Amino acid sequence: MLFAVVQVSALAGAAVWAKPTDTRGPTFVVRCTLVQWTIVTVAAYFVQTPFQFRILAIIAGTGLGAIQAASRTLMATLIPAGREAELFGFYAFVGKAGAIFGPLVFGGVSAVLGGNQRAAIIAIGAFFLTGLLLMRPVRPGVRQAPERRAN
Repeated sequence: MLFAVVQVSALAGAAVWAKPTDTRGPTFVVRCTLVQWTIVTVAAYFVQTPFQFRILAIIAGTGLGAIQAASRTLMATLIPAGREAELFGFYAFVGKAGAIFGPLVFGGVSAVLGGNQRAAIIAIGAFFLTGLLLMRPVRPGVRQAPERRAN
């Protein structure tokens, strides 16, 4: 049930952040959602009850939908014409690597610290914070339609 609620909140997050993505740009939205994810991981450290966990999962879900939509839009502004398949393929590869690497880091930190999952979630938050710092120099271009070749 929680999975379904998170997916619905992700849909809501994508919808709410659609207009800011158009008006303020995808870089702004990606940065905002990275801040949101960092806050979510810090808040998760302090969660004590199932109710708090559910509320935090809904908040996390809104960030999930927003960052998925905005990051693809941002990629589209950064990719040179003619290299879309190559770089979106790389984008997908990095996403899948993160889906493996993140849980490994979480489990590794938890194991090293005697099962401390609170410290492990902070370690994951450090990835979001690092991503936010790495985003500082990113300035997206404006995607132009490819020119048609005369035959």
